[in-house]
Amino acid sequence: MQLRRICGFVAQEDNLLPLLTVKETLMFSAKFKLRGMYSEERNIRVETLMQELDLLYVANSFIGDEETRGVSGGERKRVSIGVAVIHDPPILLLDEPTSGLDSTSAYQVIELLSSMAKVKQRTIVLTIHQPSFRILHYIDKFLFLSRGSVIHSGSLDQLEETITSMGFKIPIEINALEFAMEIIKPLEDMDPRSCSLVEHNKESPDYLDKAASLGKNYASGCRRFWIGKCVFKVEALPKYLQERRVLMKEASRGSYKVSSYKLANTMISIPFLLVVAILFAVPVYWLVGLNPSFTAFAFFLLFWEPSFFSGYFIPKENIPKYWMFMYYVSLYKYPLDSLLVNEYWSMQGKCFSWKDRDHLVCSLTGGDVLRVRGLED
Repeated sequence: MQLRRICGFVAQEDNLLPLLTVKETLMFSAKFKLRGMYSEERNIRVETLMQELDLLYVANSFIGDEETRGVSGGERKRVSIGVAVIHDPPILLLDEPTSGLDSTSAYQVIELLSSMAKVKQRTIVLTIHQPSFRILHYIDKFLFLSRGSVIHSGSLDQLEETITSMGFKIPIEINALEFAMEIIKPLEDMDPRSCSLVEHNKESPDYLDKAASLGKNYASGCRRFWIGKCVFKVEALPKYLQERRVLMKEASRGSYKVSSYKLANTMISIPFLLVVAILFAVPVYWLVGLNPSFTAFAFFLLFWEPSFFSGYFIPKENIPKYWMFMYYVSLYKYPLDSLLVNEYWSMQGKCFSWKDRDHLVCSLTGGDVLRVRGLED
């Protein structure tokens, strides 16, 4: 819990709900992370944060995704940063915040992070891939790694001095980091400060140790996700798959529990699923010619829903013994039994199939149907 309060994390991918606006996304995060604040205070916090992130002009624009048009990639990244710092943590971790952005958007993001570090006195740790020359001047210290070892830890000027002292000359057209990648082997051999990450972490500041444990908390959240996902219904699966990454991110950071998401999702889905069931059942019930009484029809709407292990597709007698427990724990066995009782209980003596054309010998009655399912009592 302490780590979540003092540390914010921005993943490489922007896992946000596409149909929420920028302001709604930040407000949604604020309601979970700033629970001790009054509503007006949260509104002020969100408005102030959007101004800091230069997002006021897109406050009412949708986040969007591959299918829904929304804000640009740079704006979406700034929203992700806003979600991570909504509770004003002193430490912010970012995983390649410039990946997938054009040069202008990447420069704006790094410029924003540099401003946040100076104005808010916030420690910002990020991984970055092939930074441009302009971006390098906004980064105070670099940790240069190669094959799990620290090659350089310090400023860009110190790296240039190290390269020069080795007898190399940095070409004008590339920066010191890019050139260091070309002479990585000599740097590994010459720098006596090179050490394994395990040894380096022993001397690292306390906040870096705390930051390293963030991954453990994230993995814990993923485990909770895999446990919780087993209870989702098939009807909600398409929607759930769209929200899975958002759920993993927010559950791992303690915004809410998977069980809370499941309960809220179920409550929201019930009206929609009820409408779908009615639209399906109204024509099908009468076309098939089931029990025409209103009571039976109402019962059908509320409780019928067959499934594979309910005995609808495979009779109980044909289910292998090692799968028999699925027959009894199936969520759909009991609605199917209810449907059969609803349909045939009042017609146990009625014949539904005859052995001869003259209808003299009955081969199947309503009572027989119930008896096959073990419902005659």
